[in-house]
Amino acid sequence: MQRHRSLTEQLPQFPEQYSHDEYSRCTKGTIKSVVWEFVFESCAAGFPYLLQDDRDTFEDTLHKFPAARRVRKVLVVDVGAGSSDAGYLLRTVRPRDSKGVMRPLLIWLPAADALELAGRWLTERILADLKQQGRRVTVDEAEEVKLTRHNVWVTKPYVREWSCRIATHVAEYARSLRDDVCLPNEPALELVVTGGSSAVTPMREEVLREVKLALVGRGMTIGHSTKLIEPESFGLQGSGYDNIRLAQLAVSLGASDPFLSELKAYPLGLAAVSSSLG
Repeated sequence: MQRHRSLTEQLPQFPEQYSHDEYSRCTKGTIKSVVWEFVFESCAAGFPYLLQDDRDTFEDTLHKFPAARRVRKVLVVDVGAGSSDAGYLLRTVRPRDSKGVMRPLLIWLPAADALELAGRWLTERILADLKQQGRRVTVDEAEEVKLTRHNVWVTKPYVREWSCRIATHVAEYARSLRDDVCLPNEPALELVVTGGSSAVTPMREEVLREVKLALVGRGMTIGHSTKLIEPESFGLQGSGYDNIRLAQLAVSLGASDPFLSELKAYPLGLAAVSSSLG
Protein backbone atom coordinates (compact mmCIF):
# COMPACT_ATOMS: atom_id res chain seq x y z
CA MET A 1 0.00 0.00 0.00
CA GLN A 2 2.82 2.42 0.84
CA ARG A 3 4.41 1.72 -2.54
CA HIS A 4 1.21 2.63 -4.43
CA ARG A 5 -0.01 5.45 -2.19
CA SER A 6 0.61 8.07 -4.88
CA LEU A 7 -1.91 6.33 -7.14
CA THR A 8 -4.74 7.17 -4.76
CA GLU A 9 -4.62 10.74 -6.07
CA GLN A 10 -5.71 9.40 -9.46
CA LEU A 11 -8.81 7.59 -8.22
CA PRO A 12 -12.03 8.85 -9.86
CA GLN A 13 -14.33 11.02 -7.76
CA PHE A 14 -17.88 9.96 -6.99
CA PRO A 15 -20.52 12.21 -8.59
CA GLU A 16 -22.65 14.43 -6.37
CA GLN A 17 -25.85 12.95 -7.84
CA TYR A 18 -26.25 9.18 -7.63
CA SER A 19 -25.89 7.23 -10.85
CA HIS A 20 -25.48 3.45 -10.76
CA ASP A 21 -23.21 3.42 -13.82
CA GLU A 22 -21.03 6.26 -12.52
CA TYR A 23 -20.80 4.75 -9.03
CA SER A 24 -19.83 1.40 -10.55
CA ARG A 25 -17.10 3.10 -12.55
CA CYS A 26 -15.75 4.77 -9.42
CA THR A 27 -15.54 1.61 -7.31
CA LYS A 28 -12.99 -0.34 -9.35
CA GLY A 29 -10.48 0.04 -12.13
CA THR A 30 -6.84 -0.14 -13.17
CA ILE A 31 -4.16 2.51 -12.77
CA LYS A 32 -0.70 1.84 -14.21
CA SER A 33 -1.26 -1.94 -14.16
CA VAL A 34 -2.47 -1.81 -10.54
CA VAL A 35 -5.95 -3.31 -10.28
CA TRP A 36 -8.02 -1.80 -7.47
CA GLU A 37 -11.52 -2.11 -6.07
CA PHE A 38 -13.45 -0.61 -3.16
CA VAL A 39 -15.18 -3.03 -0.80
CA PHE A 40 -17.48 -2.43 2.13
CA GLU A 41 -15.76 -2.49 5.51
CA SER A 42 -17.99 -5.35 6.59
CA CYS A 43 -16.87 -7.40 3.57
CA ALA A 44 -13.22 -6.94 4.41
CA ALA A 45 -13.82 -7.56 8.13
CA GLY A 46 -15.70 -10.79 7.54
CA PHE A 47 -13.51 -12.20 4.81
CA PRO A 48 -10.82 -13.77 7.07
CA TYR A 49 -13.58 -15.90 8.60
CA LEU A 50 -15.16 -16.99 5.34
CA LEU A 51 -12.56 -19.56 4.28
CA GLN A 52 -12.30 -21.06 7.76
CA ASP A 53 -9.66 -23.81 7.60
CA ASP A 54 -10.18 -24.49 3.88
CA ARG A 55 -7.69 -21.98 2.50
CA ASP A 56 -5.11 -24.65 1.62
CA THR A 57 -7.86 -26.76 0.05
CA PHE A 58 -8.91 -23.99 -2.30
CA GLU A 59 -5.32 -23.19 -3.25
CA ASP A 60 -5.03 -26.69 -4.77
CA THR A 61 -6.93 -28.13 -7.73
CA LEU A 62 -10.17 -29.32 -6.22
CA HIS A 63 -11.95 -32.39 -7.57
CA LYS A 64 -14.13 -33.25 -4.60
CA PHE A 65 -15.36 -31.49 -1.50
CA PRO A 66 -17.49 -32.89 1.34
CA ALA A 67 -21.12 -31.91 0.85
CA ALA A 68 -21.46 -30.99 4.52
CA ARG A 69 -18.78 -28.30 4.11
CA ARG A 70 -19.74 -26.82 0.76
CA VAL A 71 -21.67 -23.92 2.21
CA ARG A 72 -20.60 -21.41 4.81
CA LYS A 73 -22.61 -18.32 5.79
CA VAL A 74 -21.12 -15.46 7.79
CA LEU A 75 -22.91 -12.41 9.13
CA VAL A 76 -20.27 -9.89 10.18
CA VAL A 77 -20.82 -6.94 12.50
CA ASP A 78 -17.89 -4.52 12.50
CA VAL A 79 -18.09 -2.11 15.43
CA GLY A 80 -15.46 0.48 14.63
CA ALA A 81 -14.80 3.89 16.12
CA GLY A 82 -17.42 5.99 14.35
CA SER A 83 -19.83 3.51 12.81
CA SER A 84 -21.14 -0.03 13.10
CA ASP A 85 -21.36 -1.94 9.82
CA ALA A 86 -23.03 -5.25 9.02
CA GLY A 87 -22.62 -7.50 6.00
CA TYR A 88 -23.34 -11.02 4.79
CA LEU A 89 -20.87 -13.29 3.02
CA LEU A 90 -21.29 -16.76 1.61
CA ARG A 91 -18.89 -19.44 0.50
CA THR A 92 -19.92 -22.36 -1.65
CA VAL A 93 -18.43 -24.48 -4.43
CA ARG A 94 -19.22 -24.29 -8.12
CA PRO A 95 -20.33 -27.43 -9.97
CA ARG A 96 -17.51 -29.36 -11.65
CA ASP A 97 -16.35 -27.93 -14.96
CA SER A 98 -15.59 -29.96 -18.10
CA LYS A 99 -12.32 -31.10 -16.49
CA GLY A 100 -13.99 -32.19 -13.29
CA VAL A 101 -12.54 -29.28 -11.30
CA MET A 102 -14.58 -27.59 -8.56
CA ARG A 103 -13.85 -23.95 -7.81
CA PRO A 104 -14.91 -21.94 -4.76
CA LEU A 105 -17.64 -19.35 -5.18
CA LEU A 106 -17.27 -16.47 -2.72
CA ILE A 107 -20.28 -14.16 -2.54
CA TRP A 108 -21.24 -10.97 -0.76
CA LEU A 109 -24.68 -9.43 -0.65
CA PRO A 110 -25.39 -5.70 -0.25
CA ALA A 111 -24.28 -4.51 3.16
CA ALA A 112 -26.43 -2.71 5.70
CA ASP A 113 -26.41 1.06 5.90
CA ALA A 114 -23.79 2.25 8.37
CA LEU A 115 -25.05 2.94 11.87
CA GLU A 116 -23.43 6.10 13.23
CA LEU A 117 -23.08 4.57 16.67
CA ALA A 118 -19.97 2.65 17.65
CA GLY A 119 -16.91 2.64 19.87
CA ARG A 120 -16.44 6.40 20.12
CA TRP A 121 -19.96 6.84 21.53
CA LEU A 122 -19.24 4.27 24.22
CA THR A 123 -15.90 5.87 25.08
CA GLU A 124 -17.58 9.26 25.44
CA ARG A 125 -20.16 7.81 27.85
CA ILE A 126 -17.46 6.13 29.90
CA LEU A 127 -15.52 9.42 30.00
CA ALA A 128 -18.58 11.34 31.19
CA ASP A 129 -19.33 8.66 33.77
CA LEU A 130 -15.81 8.76 35.19
CA LYS A 131 -15.83 12.56 35.34
CA GLN A 132 -19.16 12.49 37.14
CA GLN A 133 -17.44 10.35 39.76
CA GLY A 134 -14.91 13.14 40.24
CA ARG A 135 -12.09 11.48 38.35
CA ARG A 136 -9.82 13.53 36.12
CA VAL A 137 -9.38 11.47 32.98
CA THR A 138 -8.64 12.13 29.33
CA VAL A 139 -10.32 10.60 26.30
CA ASP A 140 -7.31 8.30 25.83
CA GLU A 141 -7.55 7.14 29.42
CA ALA A 142 -11.28 6.49 29.03
CA GLU A 143 -10.50 4.45 25.92
CA GLU A 144 -7.99 2.43 27.91
CA VAL A 145 -10.62 1.82 30.59
CA LYS A 146 -13.01 0.65 27.88
CA LEU A 147 -10.52 -1.85 26.53
CA THR A 148 -9.01 -3.20 29.73
CA ARG A 149 -11.41 -2.64 32.64
CA HIS A 150 -14.84 -3.87 31.59
CA ASN A 151 -15.92 -4.36 35.20
CA VAL A 152 -15.88 -0.57 35.70
CA TRP A 153 -18.63 0.17 33.15
CA VAL A 154 -20.11 -2.97 31.61
CA THR A 155 -23.25 -2.99 33.82
CA LYS A 156 -24.06 0.70 33.26
CA PRO A 157 -27.44 1.61 31.67
CA TYR A 158 -25.74 3.34 28.73
CA VAL A 159 -24.07 0.04 27.81
CA ARG A 160 -27.49 -1.60 27.59
CA GLU A 161 -28.75 1.27 25.40
CA TRP A 162 -25.70 1.05 23.14
CA SER A 163 -25.95 -2.73 22.83
CA CYS A 164 -29.67 -2.69 22.03
CA ARG A 165 -29.35 -0.01 19.36
CA ILE A 166 -26.61 -1.91 17.55
CA ALA A 167 -28.47 -5.22 17.89
CA THR A 168 -31.69 -3.69 16.56
CA HIS A 169 -29.84 -2.33 13.54
CA VAL A 170 -28.26 -5.70 12.77
CA ALA A 171 -31.57 -7.51 13.25
CA GLU A 172 -33.24 -5.22 10.72
CA TYR A 173 -30.51 -6.16 8.27
CA ALA A 174 -30.99 -9.89 8.97
CA ARG A 175 -34.71 -9.50 8.28
CA SER A 176 -33.95 -7.93 4.90
CA LEU A 177 -31.26 -10.32 3.64
CA ARG A 178 -32.16 -11.49 0.15
CA ASP A 179 -30.97 -15.07 0.36
CA ASP A 180 -33.76 -17.58 -0.07
CA VAL A 181 -31.36 -20.27 -1.26
CA CYS A 182 -28.78 -20.84 1.48
CA LEU A 183 -29.81 -18.76 4.50
CA PRO A 184 -32.88 -20.86 5.43
CA ASN A 185 -30.96 -24.15 5.24
CA GLU A 186 -28.10 -25.99 6.91
CA PRO A 187 -25.44 -25.19 7.91
CA ALA A 188 -26.27 -22.64 10.58
CA LEU A 189 -25.45 -18.98 10.11
CA GLU A 190 -22.25 -17.91 11.86
CA LEU A 191 -22.04 -14.48 13.43
CA VAL A 192 -18.75 -12.68 13.95
CA VAL A 193 -18.29 -9.35 15.71
CA THR A 194 -15.15 -7.41 14.78
CA GLY A 195 -13.70 -3.99 15.48
CA GLY A 196 -12.28 -2.22 18.49
CA SER A 197 -15.40 -2.66 20.64
CA SER A 198 -16.16 -6.22 19.59
CA ALA A 199 -15.29 -7.68 23.00
CA VAL A 200 -18.21 -6.00 24.82
CA THR A 201 -20.10 -9.08 25.99
CA PRO A 202 -23.57 -7.53 26.46
CA MET A 203 -23.49 -6.20 22.90
CA ARG A 204 -22.34 -9.50 21.43
CA GLU A 205 -25.03 -11.42 23.29
CA GLU A 206 -27.76 -8.95 22.35
CA VAL A 207 -26.78 -9.01 18.67
CA LEU A 208 -26.86 -12.82 18.66
CA ARG A 209 -30.25 -12.87 20.39
CA GLU A 210 -31.79 -10.32 18.03
CA VAL A 211 -30.43 -12.00 14.89
CA LYS A 212 -31.87 -15.34 16.00
CA LEU A 213 -35.27 -13.72 16.59
CA ALA A 214 -35.12 -11.95 13.22
CA LEU A 215 -34.46 -15.18 11.31
CA VAL A 216 -37.02 -17.20 13.22
CA GLY A 217 -39.50 -14.39 12.60
CA ARG A 218 -38.92 -14.95 8.87
CA GLY A 219 -39.91 -18.58 9.31
CA MET A 220 -36.31 -19.82 9.24
CA THR A 221 -36.08 -22.32 12.08
CA ILE A 222 -32.35 -22.63 11.33
CA GLY A 223 -32.11 -19.24 13.03
CA HIS A 224 -32.20 -20.97 16.41
CA SER A 225 -28.79 -22.47 15.58
CA THR A 226 -27.06 -19.18 14.74
CA LYS A 227 -23.77 -19.03 16.65
CA LEU A 228 -20.97 -16.63 17.48
CA ILE A 229 -17.54 -17.51 16.12
CA GLU A 230 -14.10 -16.37 17.24
CA PRO A 231 -10.74 -15.78 15.50
CA GLU A 232 -9.24 -18.75 17.32
CA SER A 233 -11.54 -21.04 15.36
CA PHE A 234 -9.85 -20.16 12.08
CA GLY A 235 -6.14 -20.56 12.57
CA LEU A 236 -5.53 -16.80 12.80
CA GLN A 237 -3.99 -17.02 16.26
CA GLY A 238 -0.69 -17.99 14.64
CA SER A 239 -0.13 -14.31 13.86
CA GLY A 240 0.82 -13.72 17.51
CA TYR A 241 -2.18 -11.48 18.25
CA ASP A 242 -4.85 -12.21 20.82
CA ASN A 243 -8.52 -12.41 19.82
CA ILE A 244 -9.28 -8.78 20.64
CA ARG A 245 -6.39 -7.53 18.52
CA LEU A 246 -7.38 -9.83 15.66
CA ALA A 247 -10.91 -8.46 15.82
CA GLN A 248 -9.50 -4.93 15.63
CA LEU A 249 -7.39 -5.86 12.61
CA ALA A 250 -10.13 -7.75 10.78
CA VAL A 251 -10.63 -5.10 8.08
CA SER A 252 -6.90 -4.94 7.36
CA LEU A 253 -6.56 -8.73 7.34
CA GLY A 254 -9.45 -9.09 4.92
CA ALA A 255 -8.47 -6.22 2.64
CA SER A 256 -4.96 -7.66 2.21
CA ASP A 257 -6.14 -11.23 1.59
CA PRO A 258 -5.17 -12.37 -1.93
CA PHE A 259 -8.44 -14.33 -2.18
CA LEU A 260 -10.49 -11.14 -1.73
CA SER A 261 -10.41 -10.51 -5.48
CA GLU A 262 -12.46 -13.72 -5.86
CA LEU A 263 -15.33 -12.22 -3.85
CA LYS A 264 -18.30 -11.59 -6.14
CA ALA A 265 -21.11 -9.13 -5.50
CA TYR A 266 -24.69 -10.33 -5.90
CA PRO A 267 -26.64 -7.06 -5.61
CA LEU A 268 -30.00 -8.73 -6.30
CA GLY A 269 -29.53 -11.51 -3.79
CA LEU A 270 -29.50 -15.26 -4.31
CA ALA A 271 -33.09 -16.16 -5.15
CA ALA A 272 -32.53 -15.44 -8.84
CA VAL A 273 -29.22 -17.33 -9.11
CA SER A 274 -29.96 -20.58 -7.27
CA SER A 275 -29.18 -22.64 -10.35
CA SER A 276 -25.56 -21.41 -10.38
CA LEU A 277 -24.72 -22.53 -6.85
CA GLY A 278 -22.90 -25.78 -6.25
